[in-house]
Amino acid sequence: MPRDTLPSNKTHHFVAVQVSWDTIRVGDVIDFAGRGFGVAHVIEMPDGTKLLRFRTGESLVMRRNYRLPAVRAVEKR
Repeated sequence: MPRDTLPSNKTHHFVAVQVSWDTIRVGDVIDFAGRGFGVAHVIEMPDGTKLLRFRTGESLVMRRNYRLPAVRAVEKR
């Protein structure tokens, strides 16, 4: 799936998940205070954190103990 496009609900369904440092993926949409932030890039940093870059241009440093609510697109079978 190209990074700049969202999956279609004809080919994917969306599930609520809780993401952590080791499960976060490009394409996940993280919920912050009712606003969805789509993950465009995940960069592992030398100090063991992950830098998340969102489609909006904003960033978040994710530490190993963070757990965040998100929505993930899963391909229909």
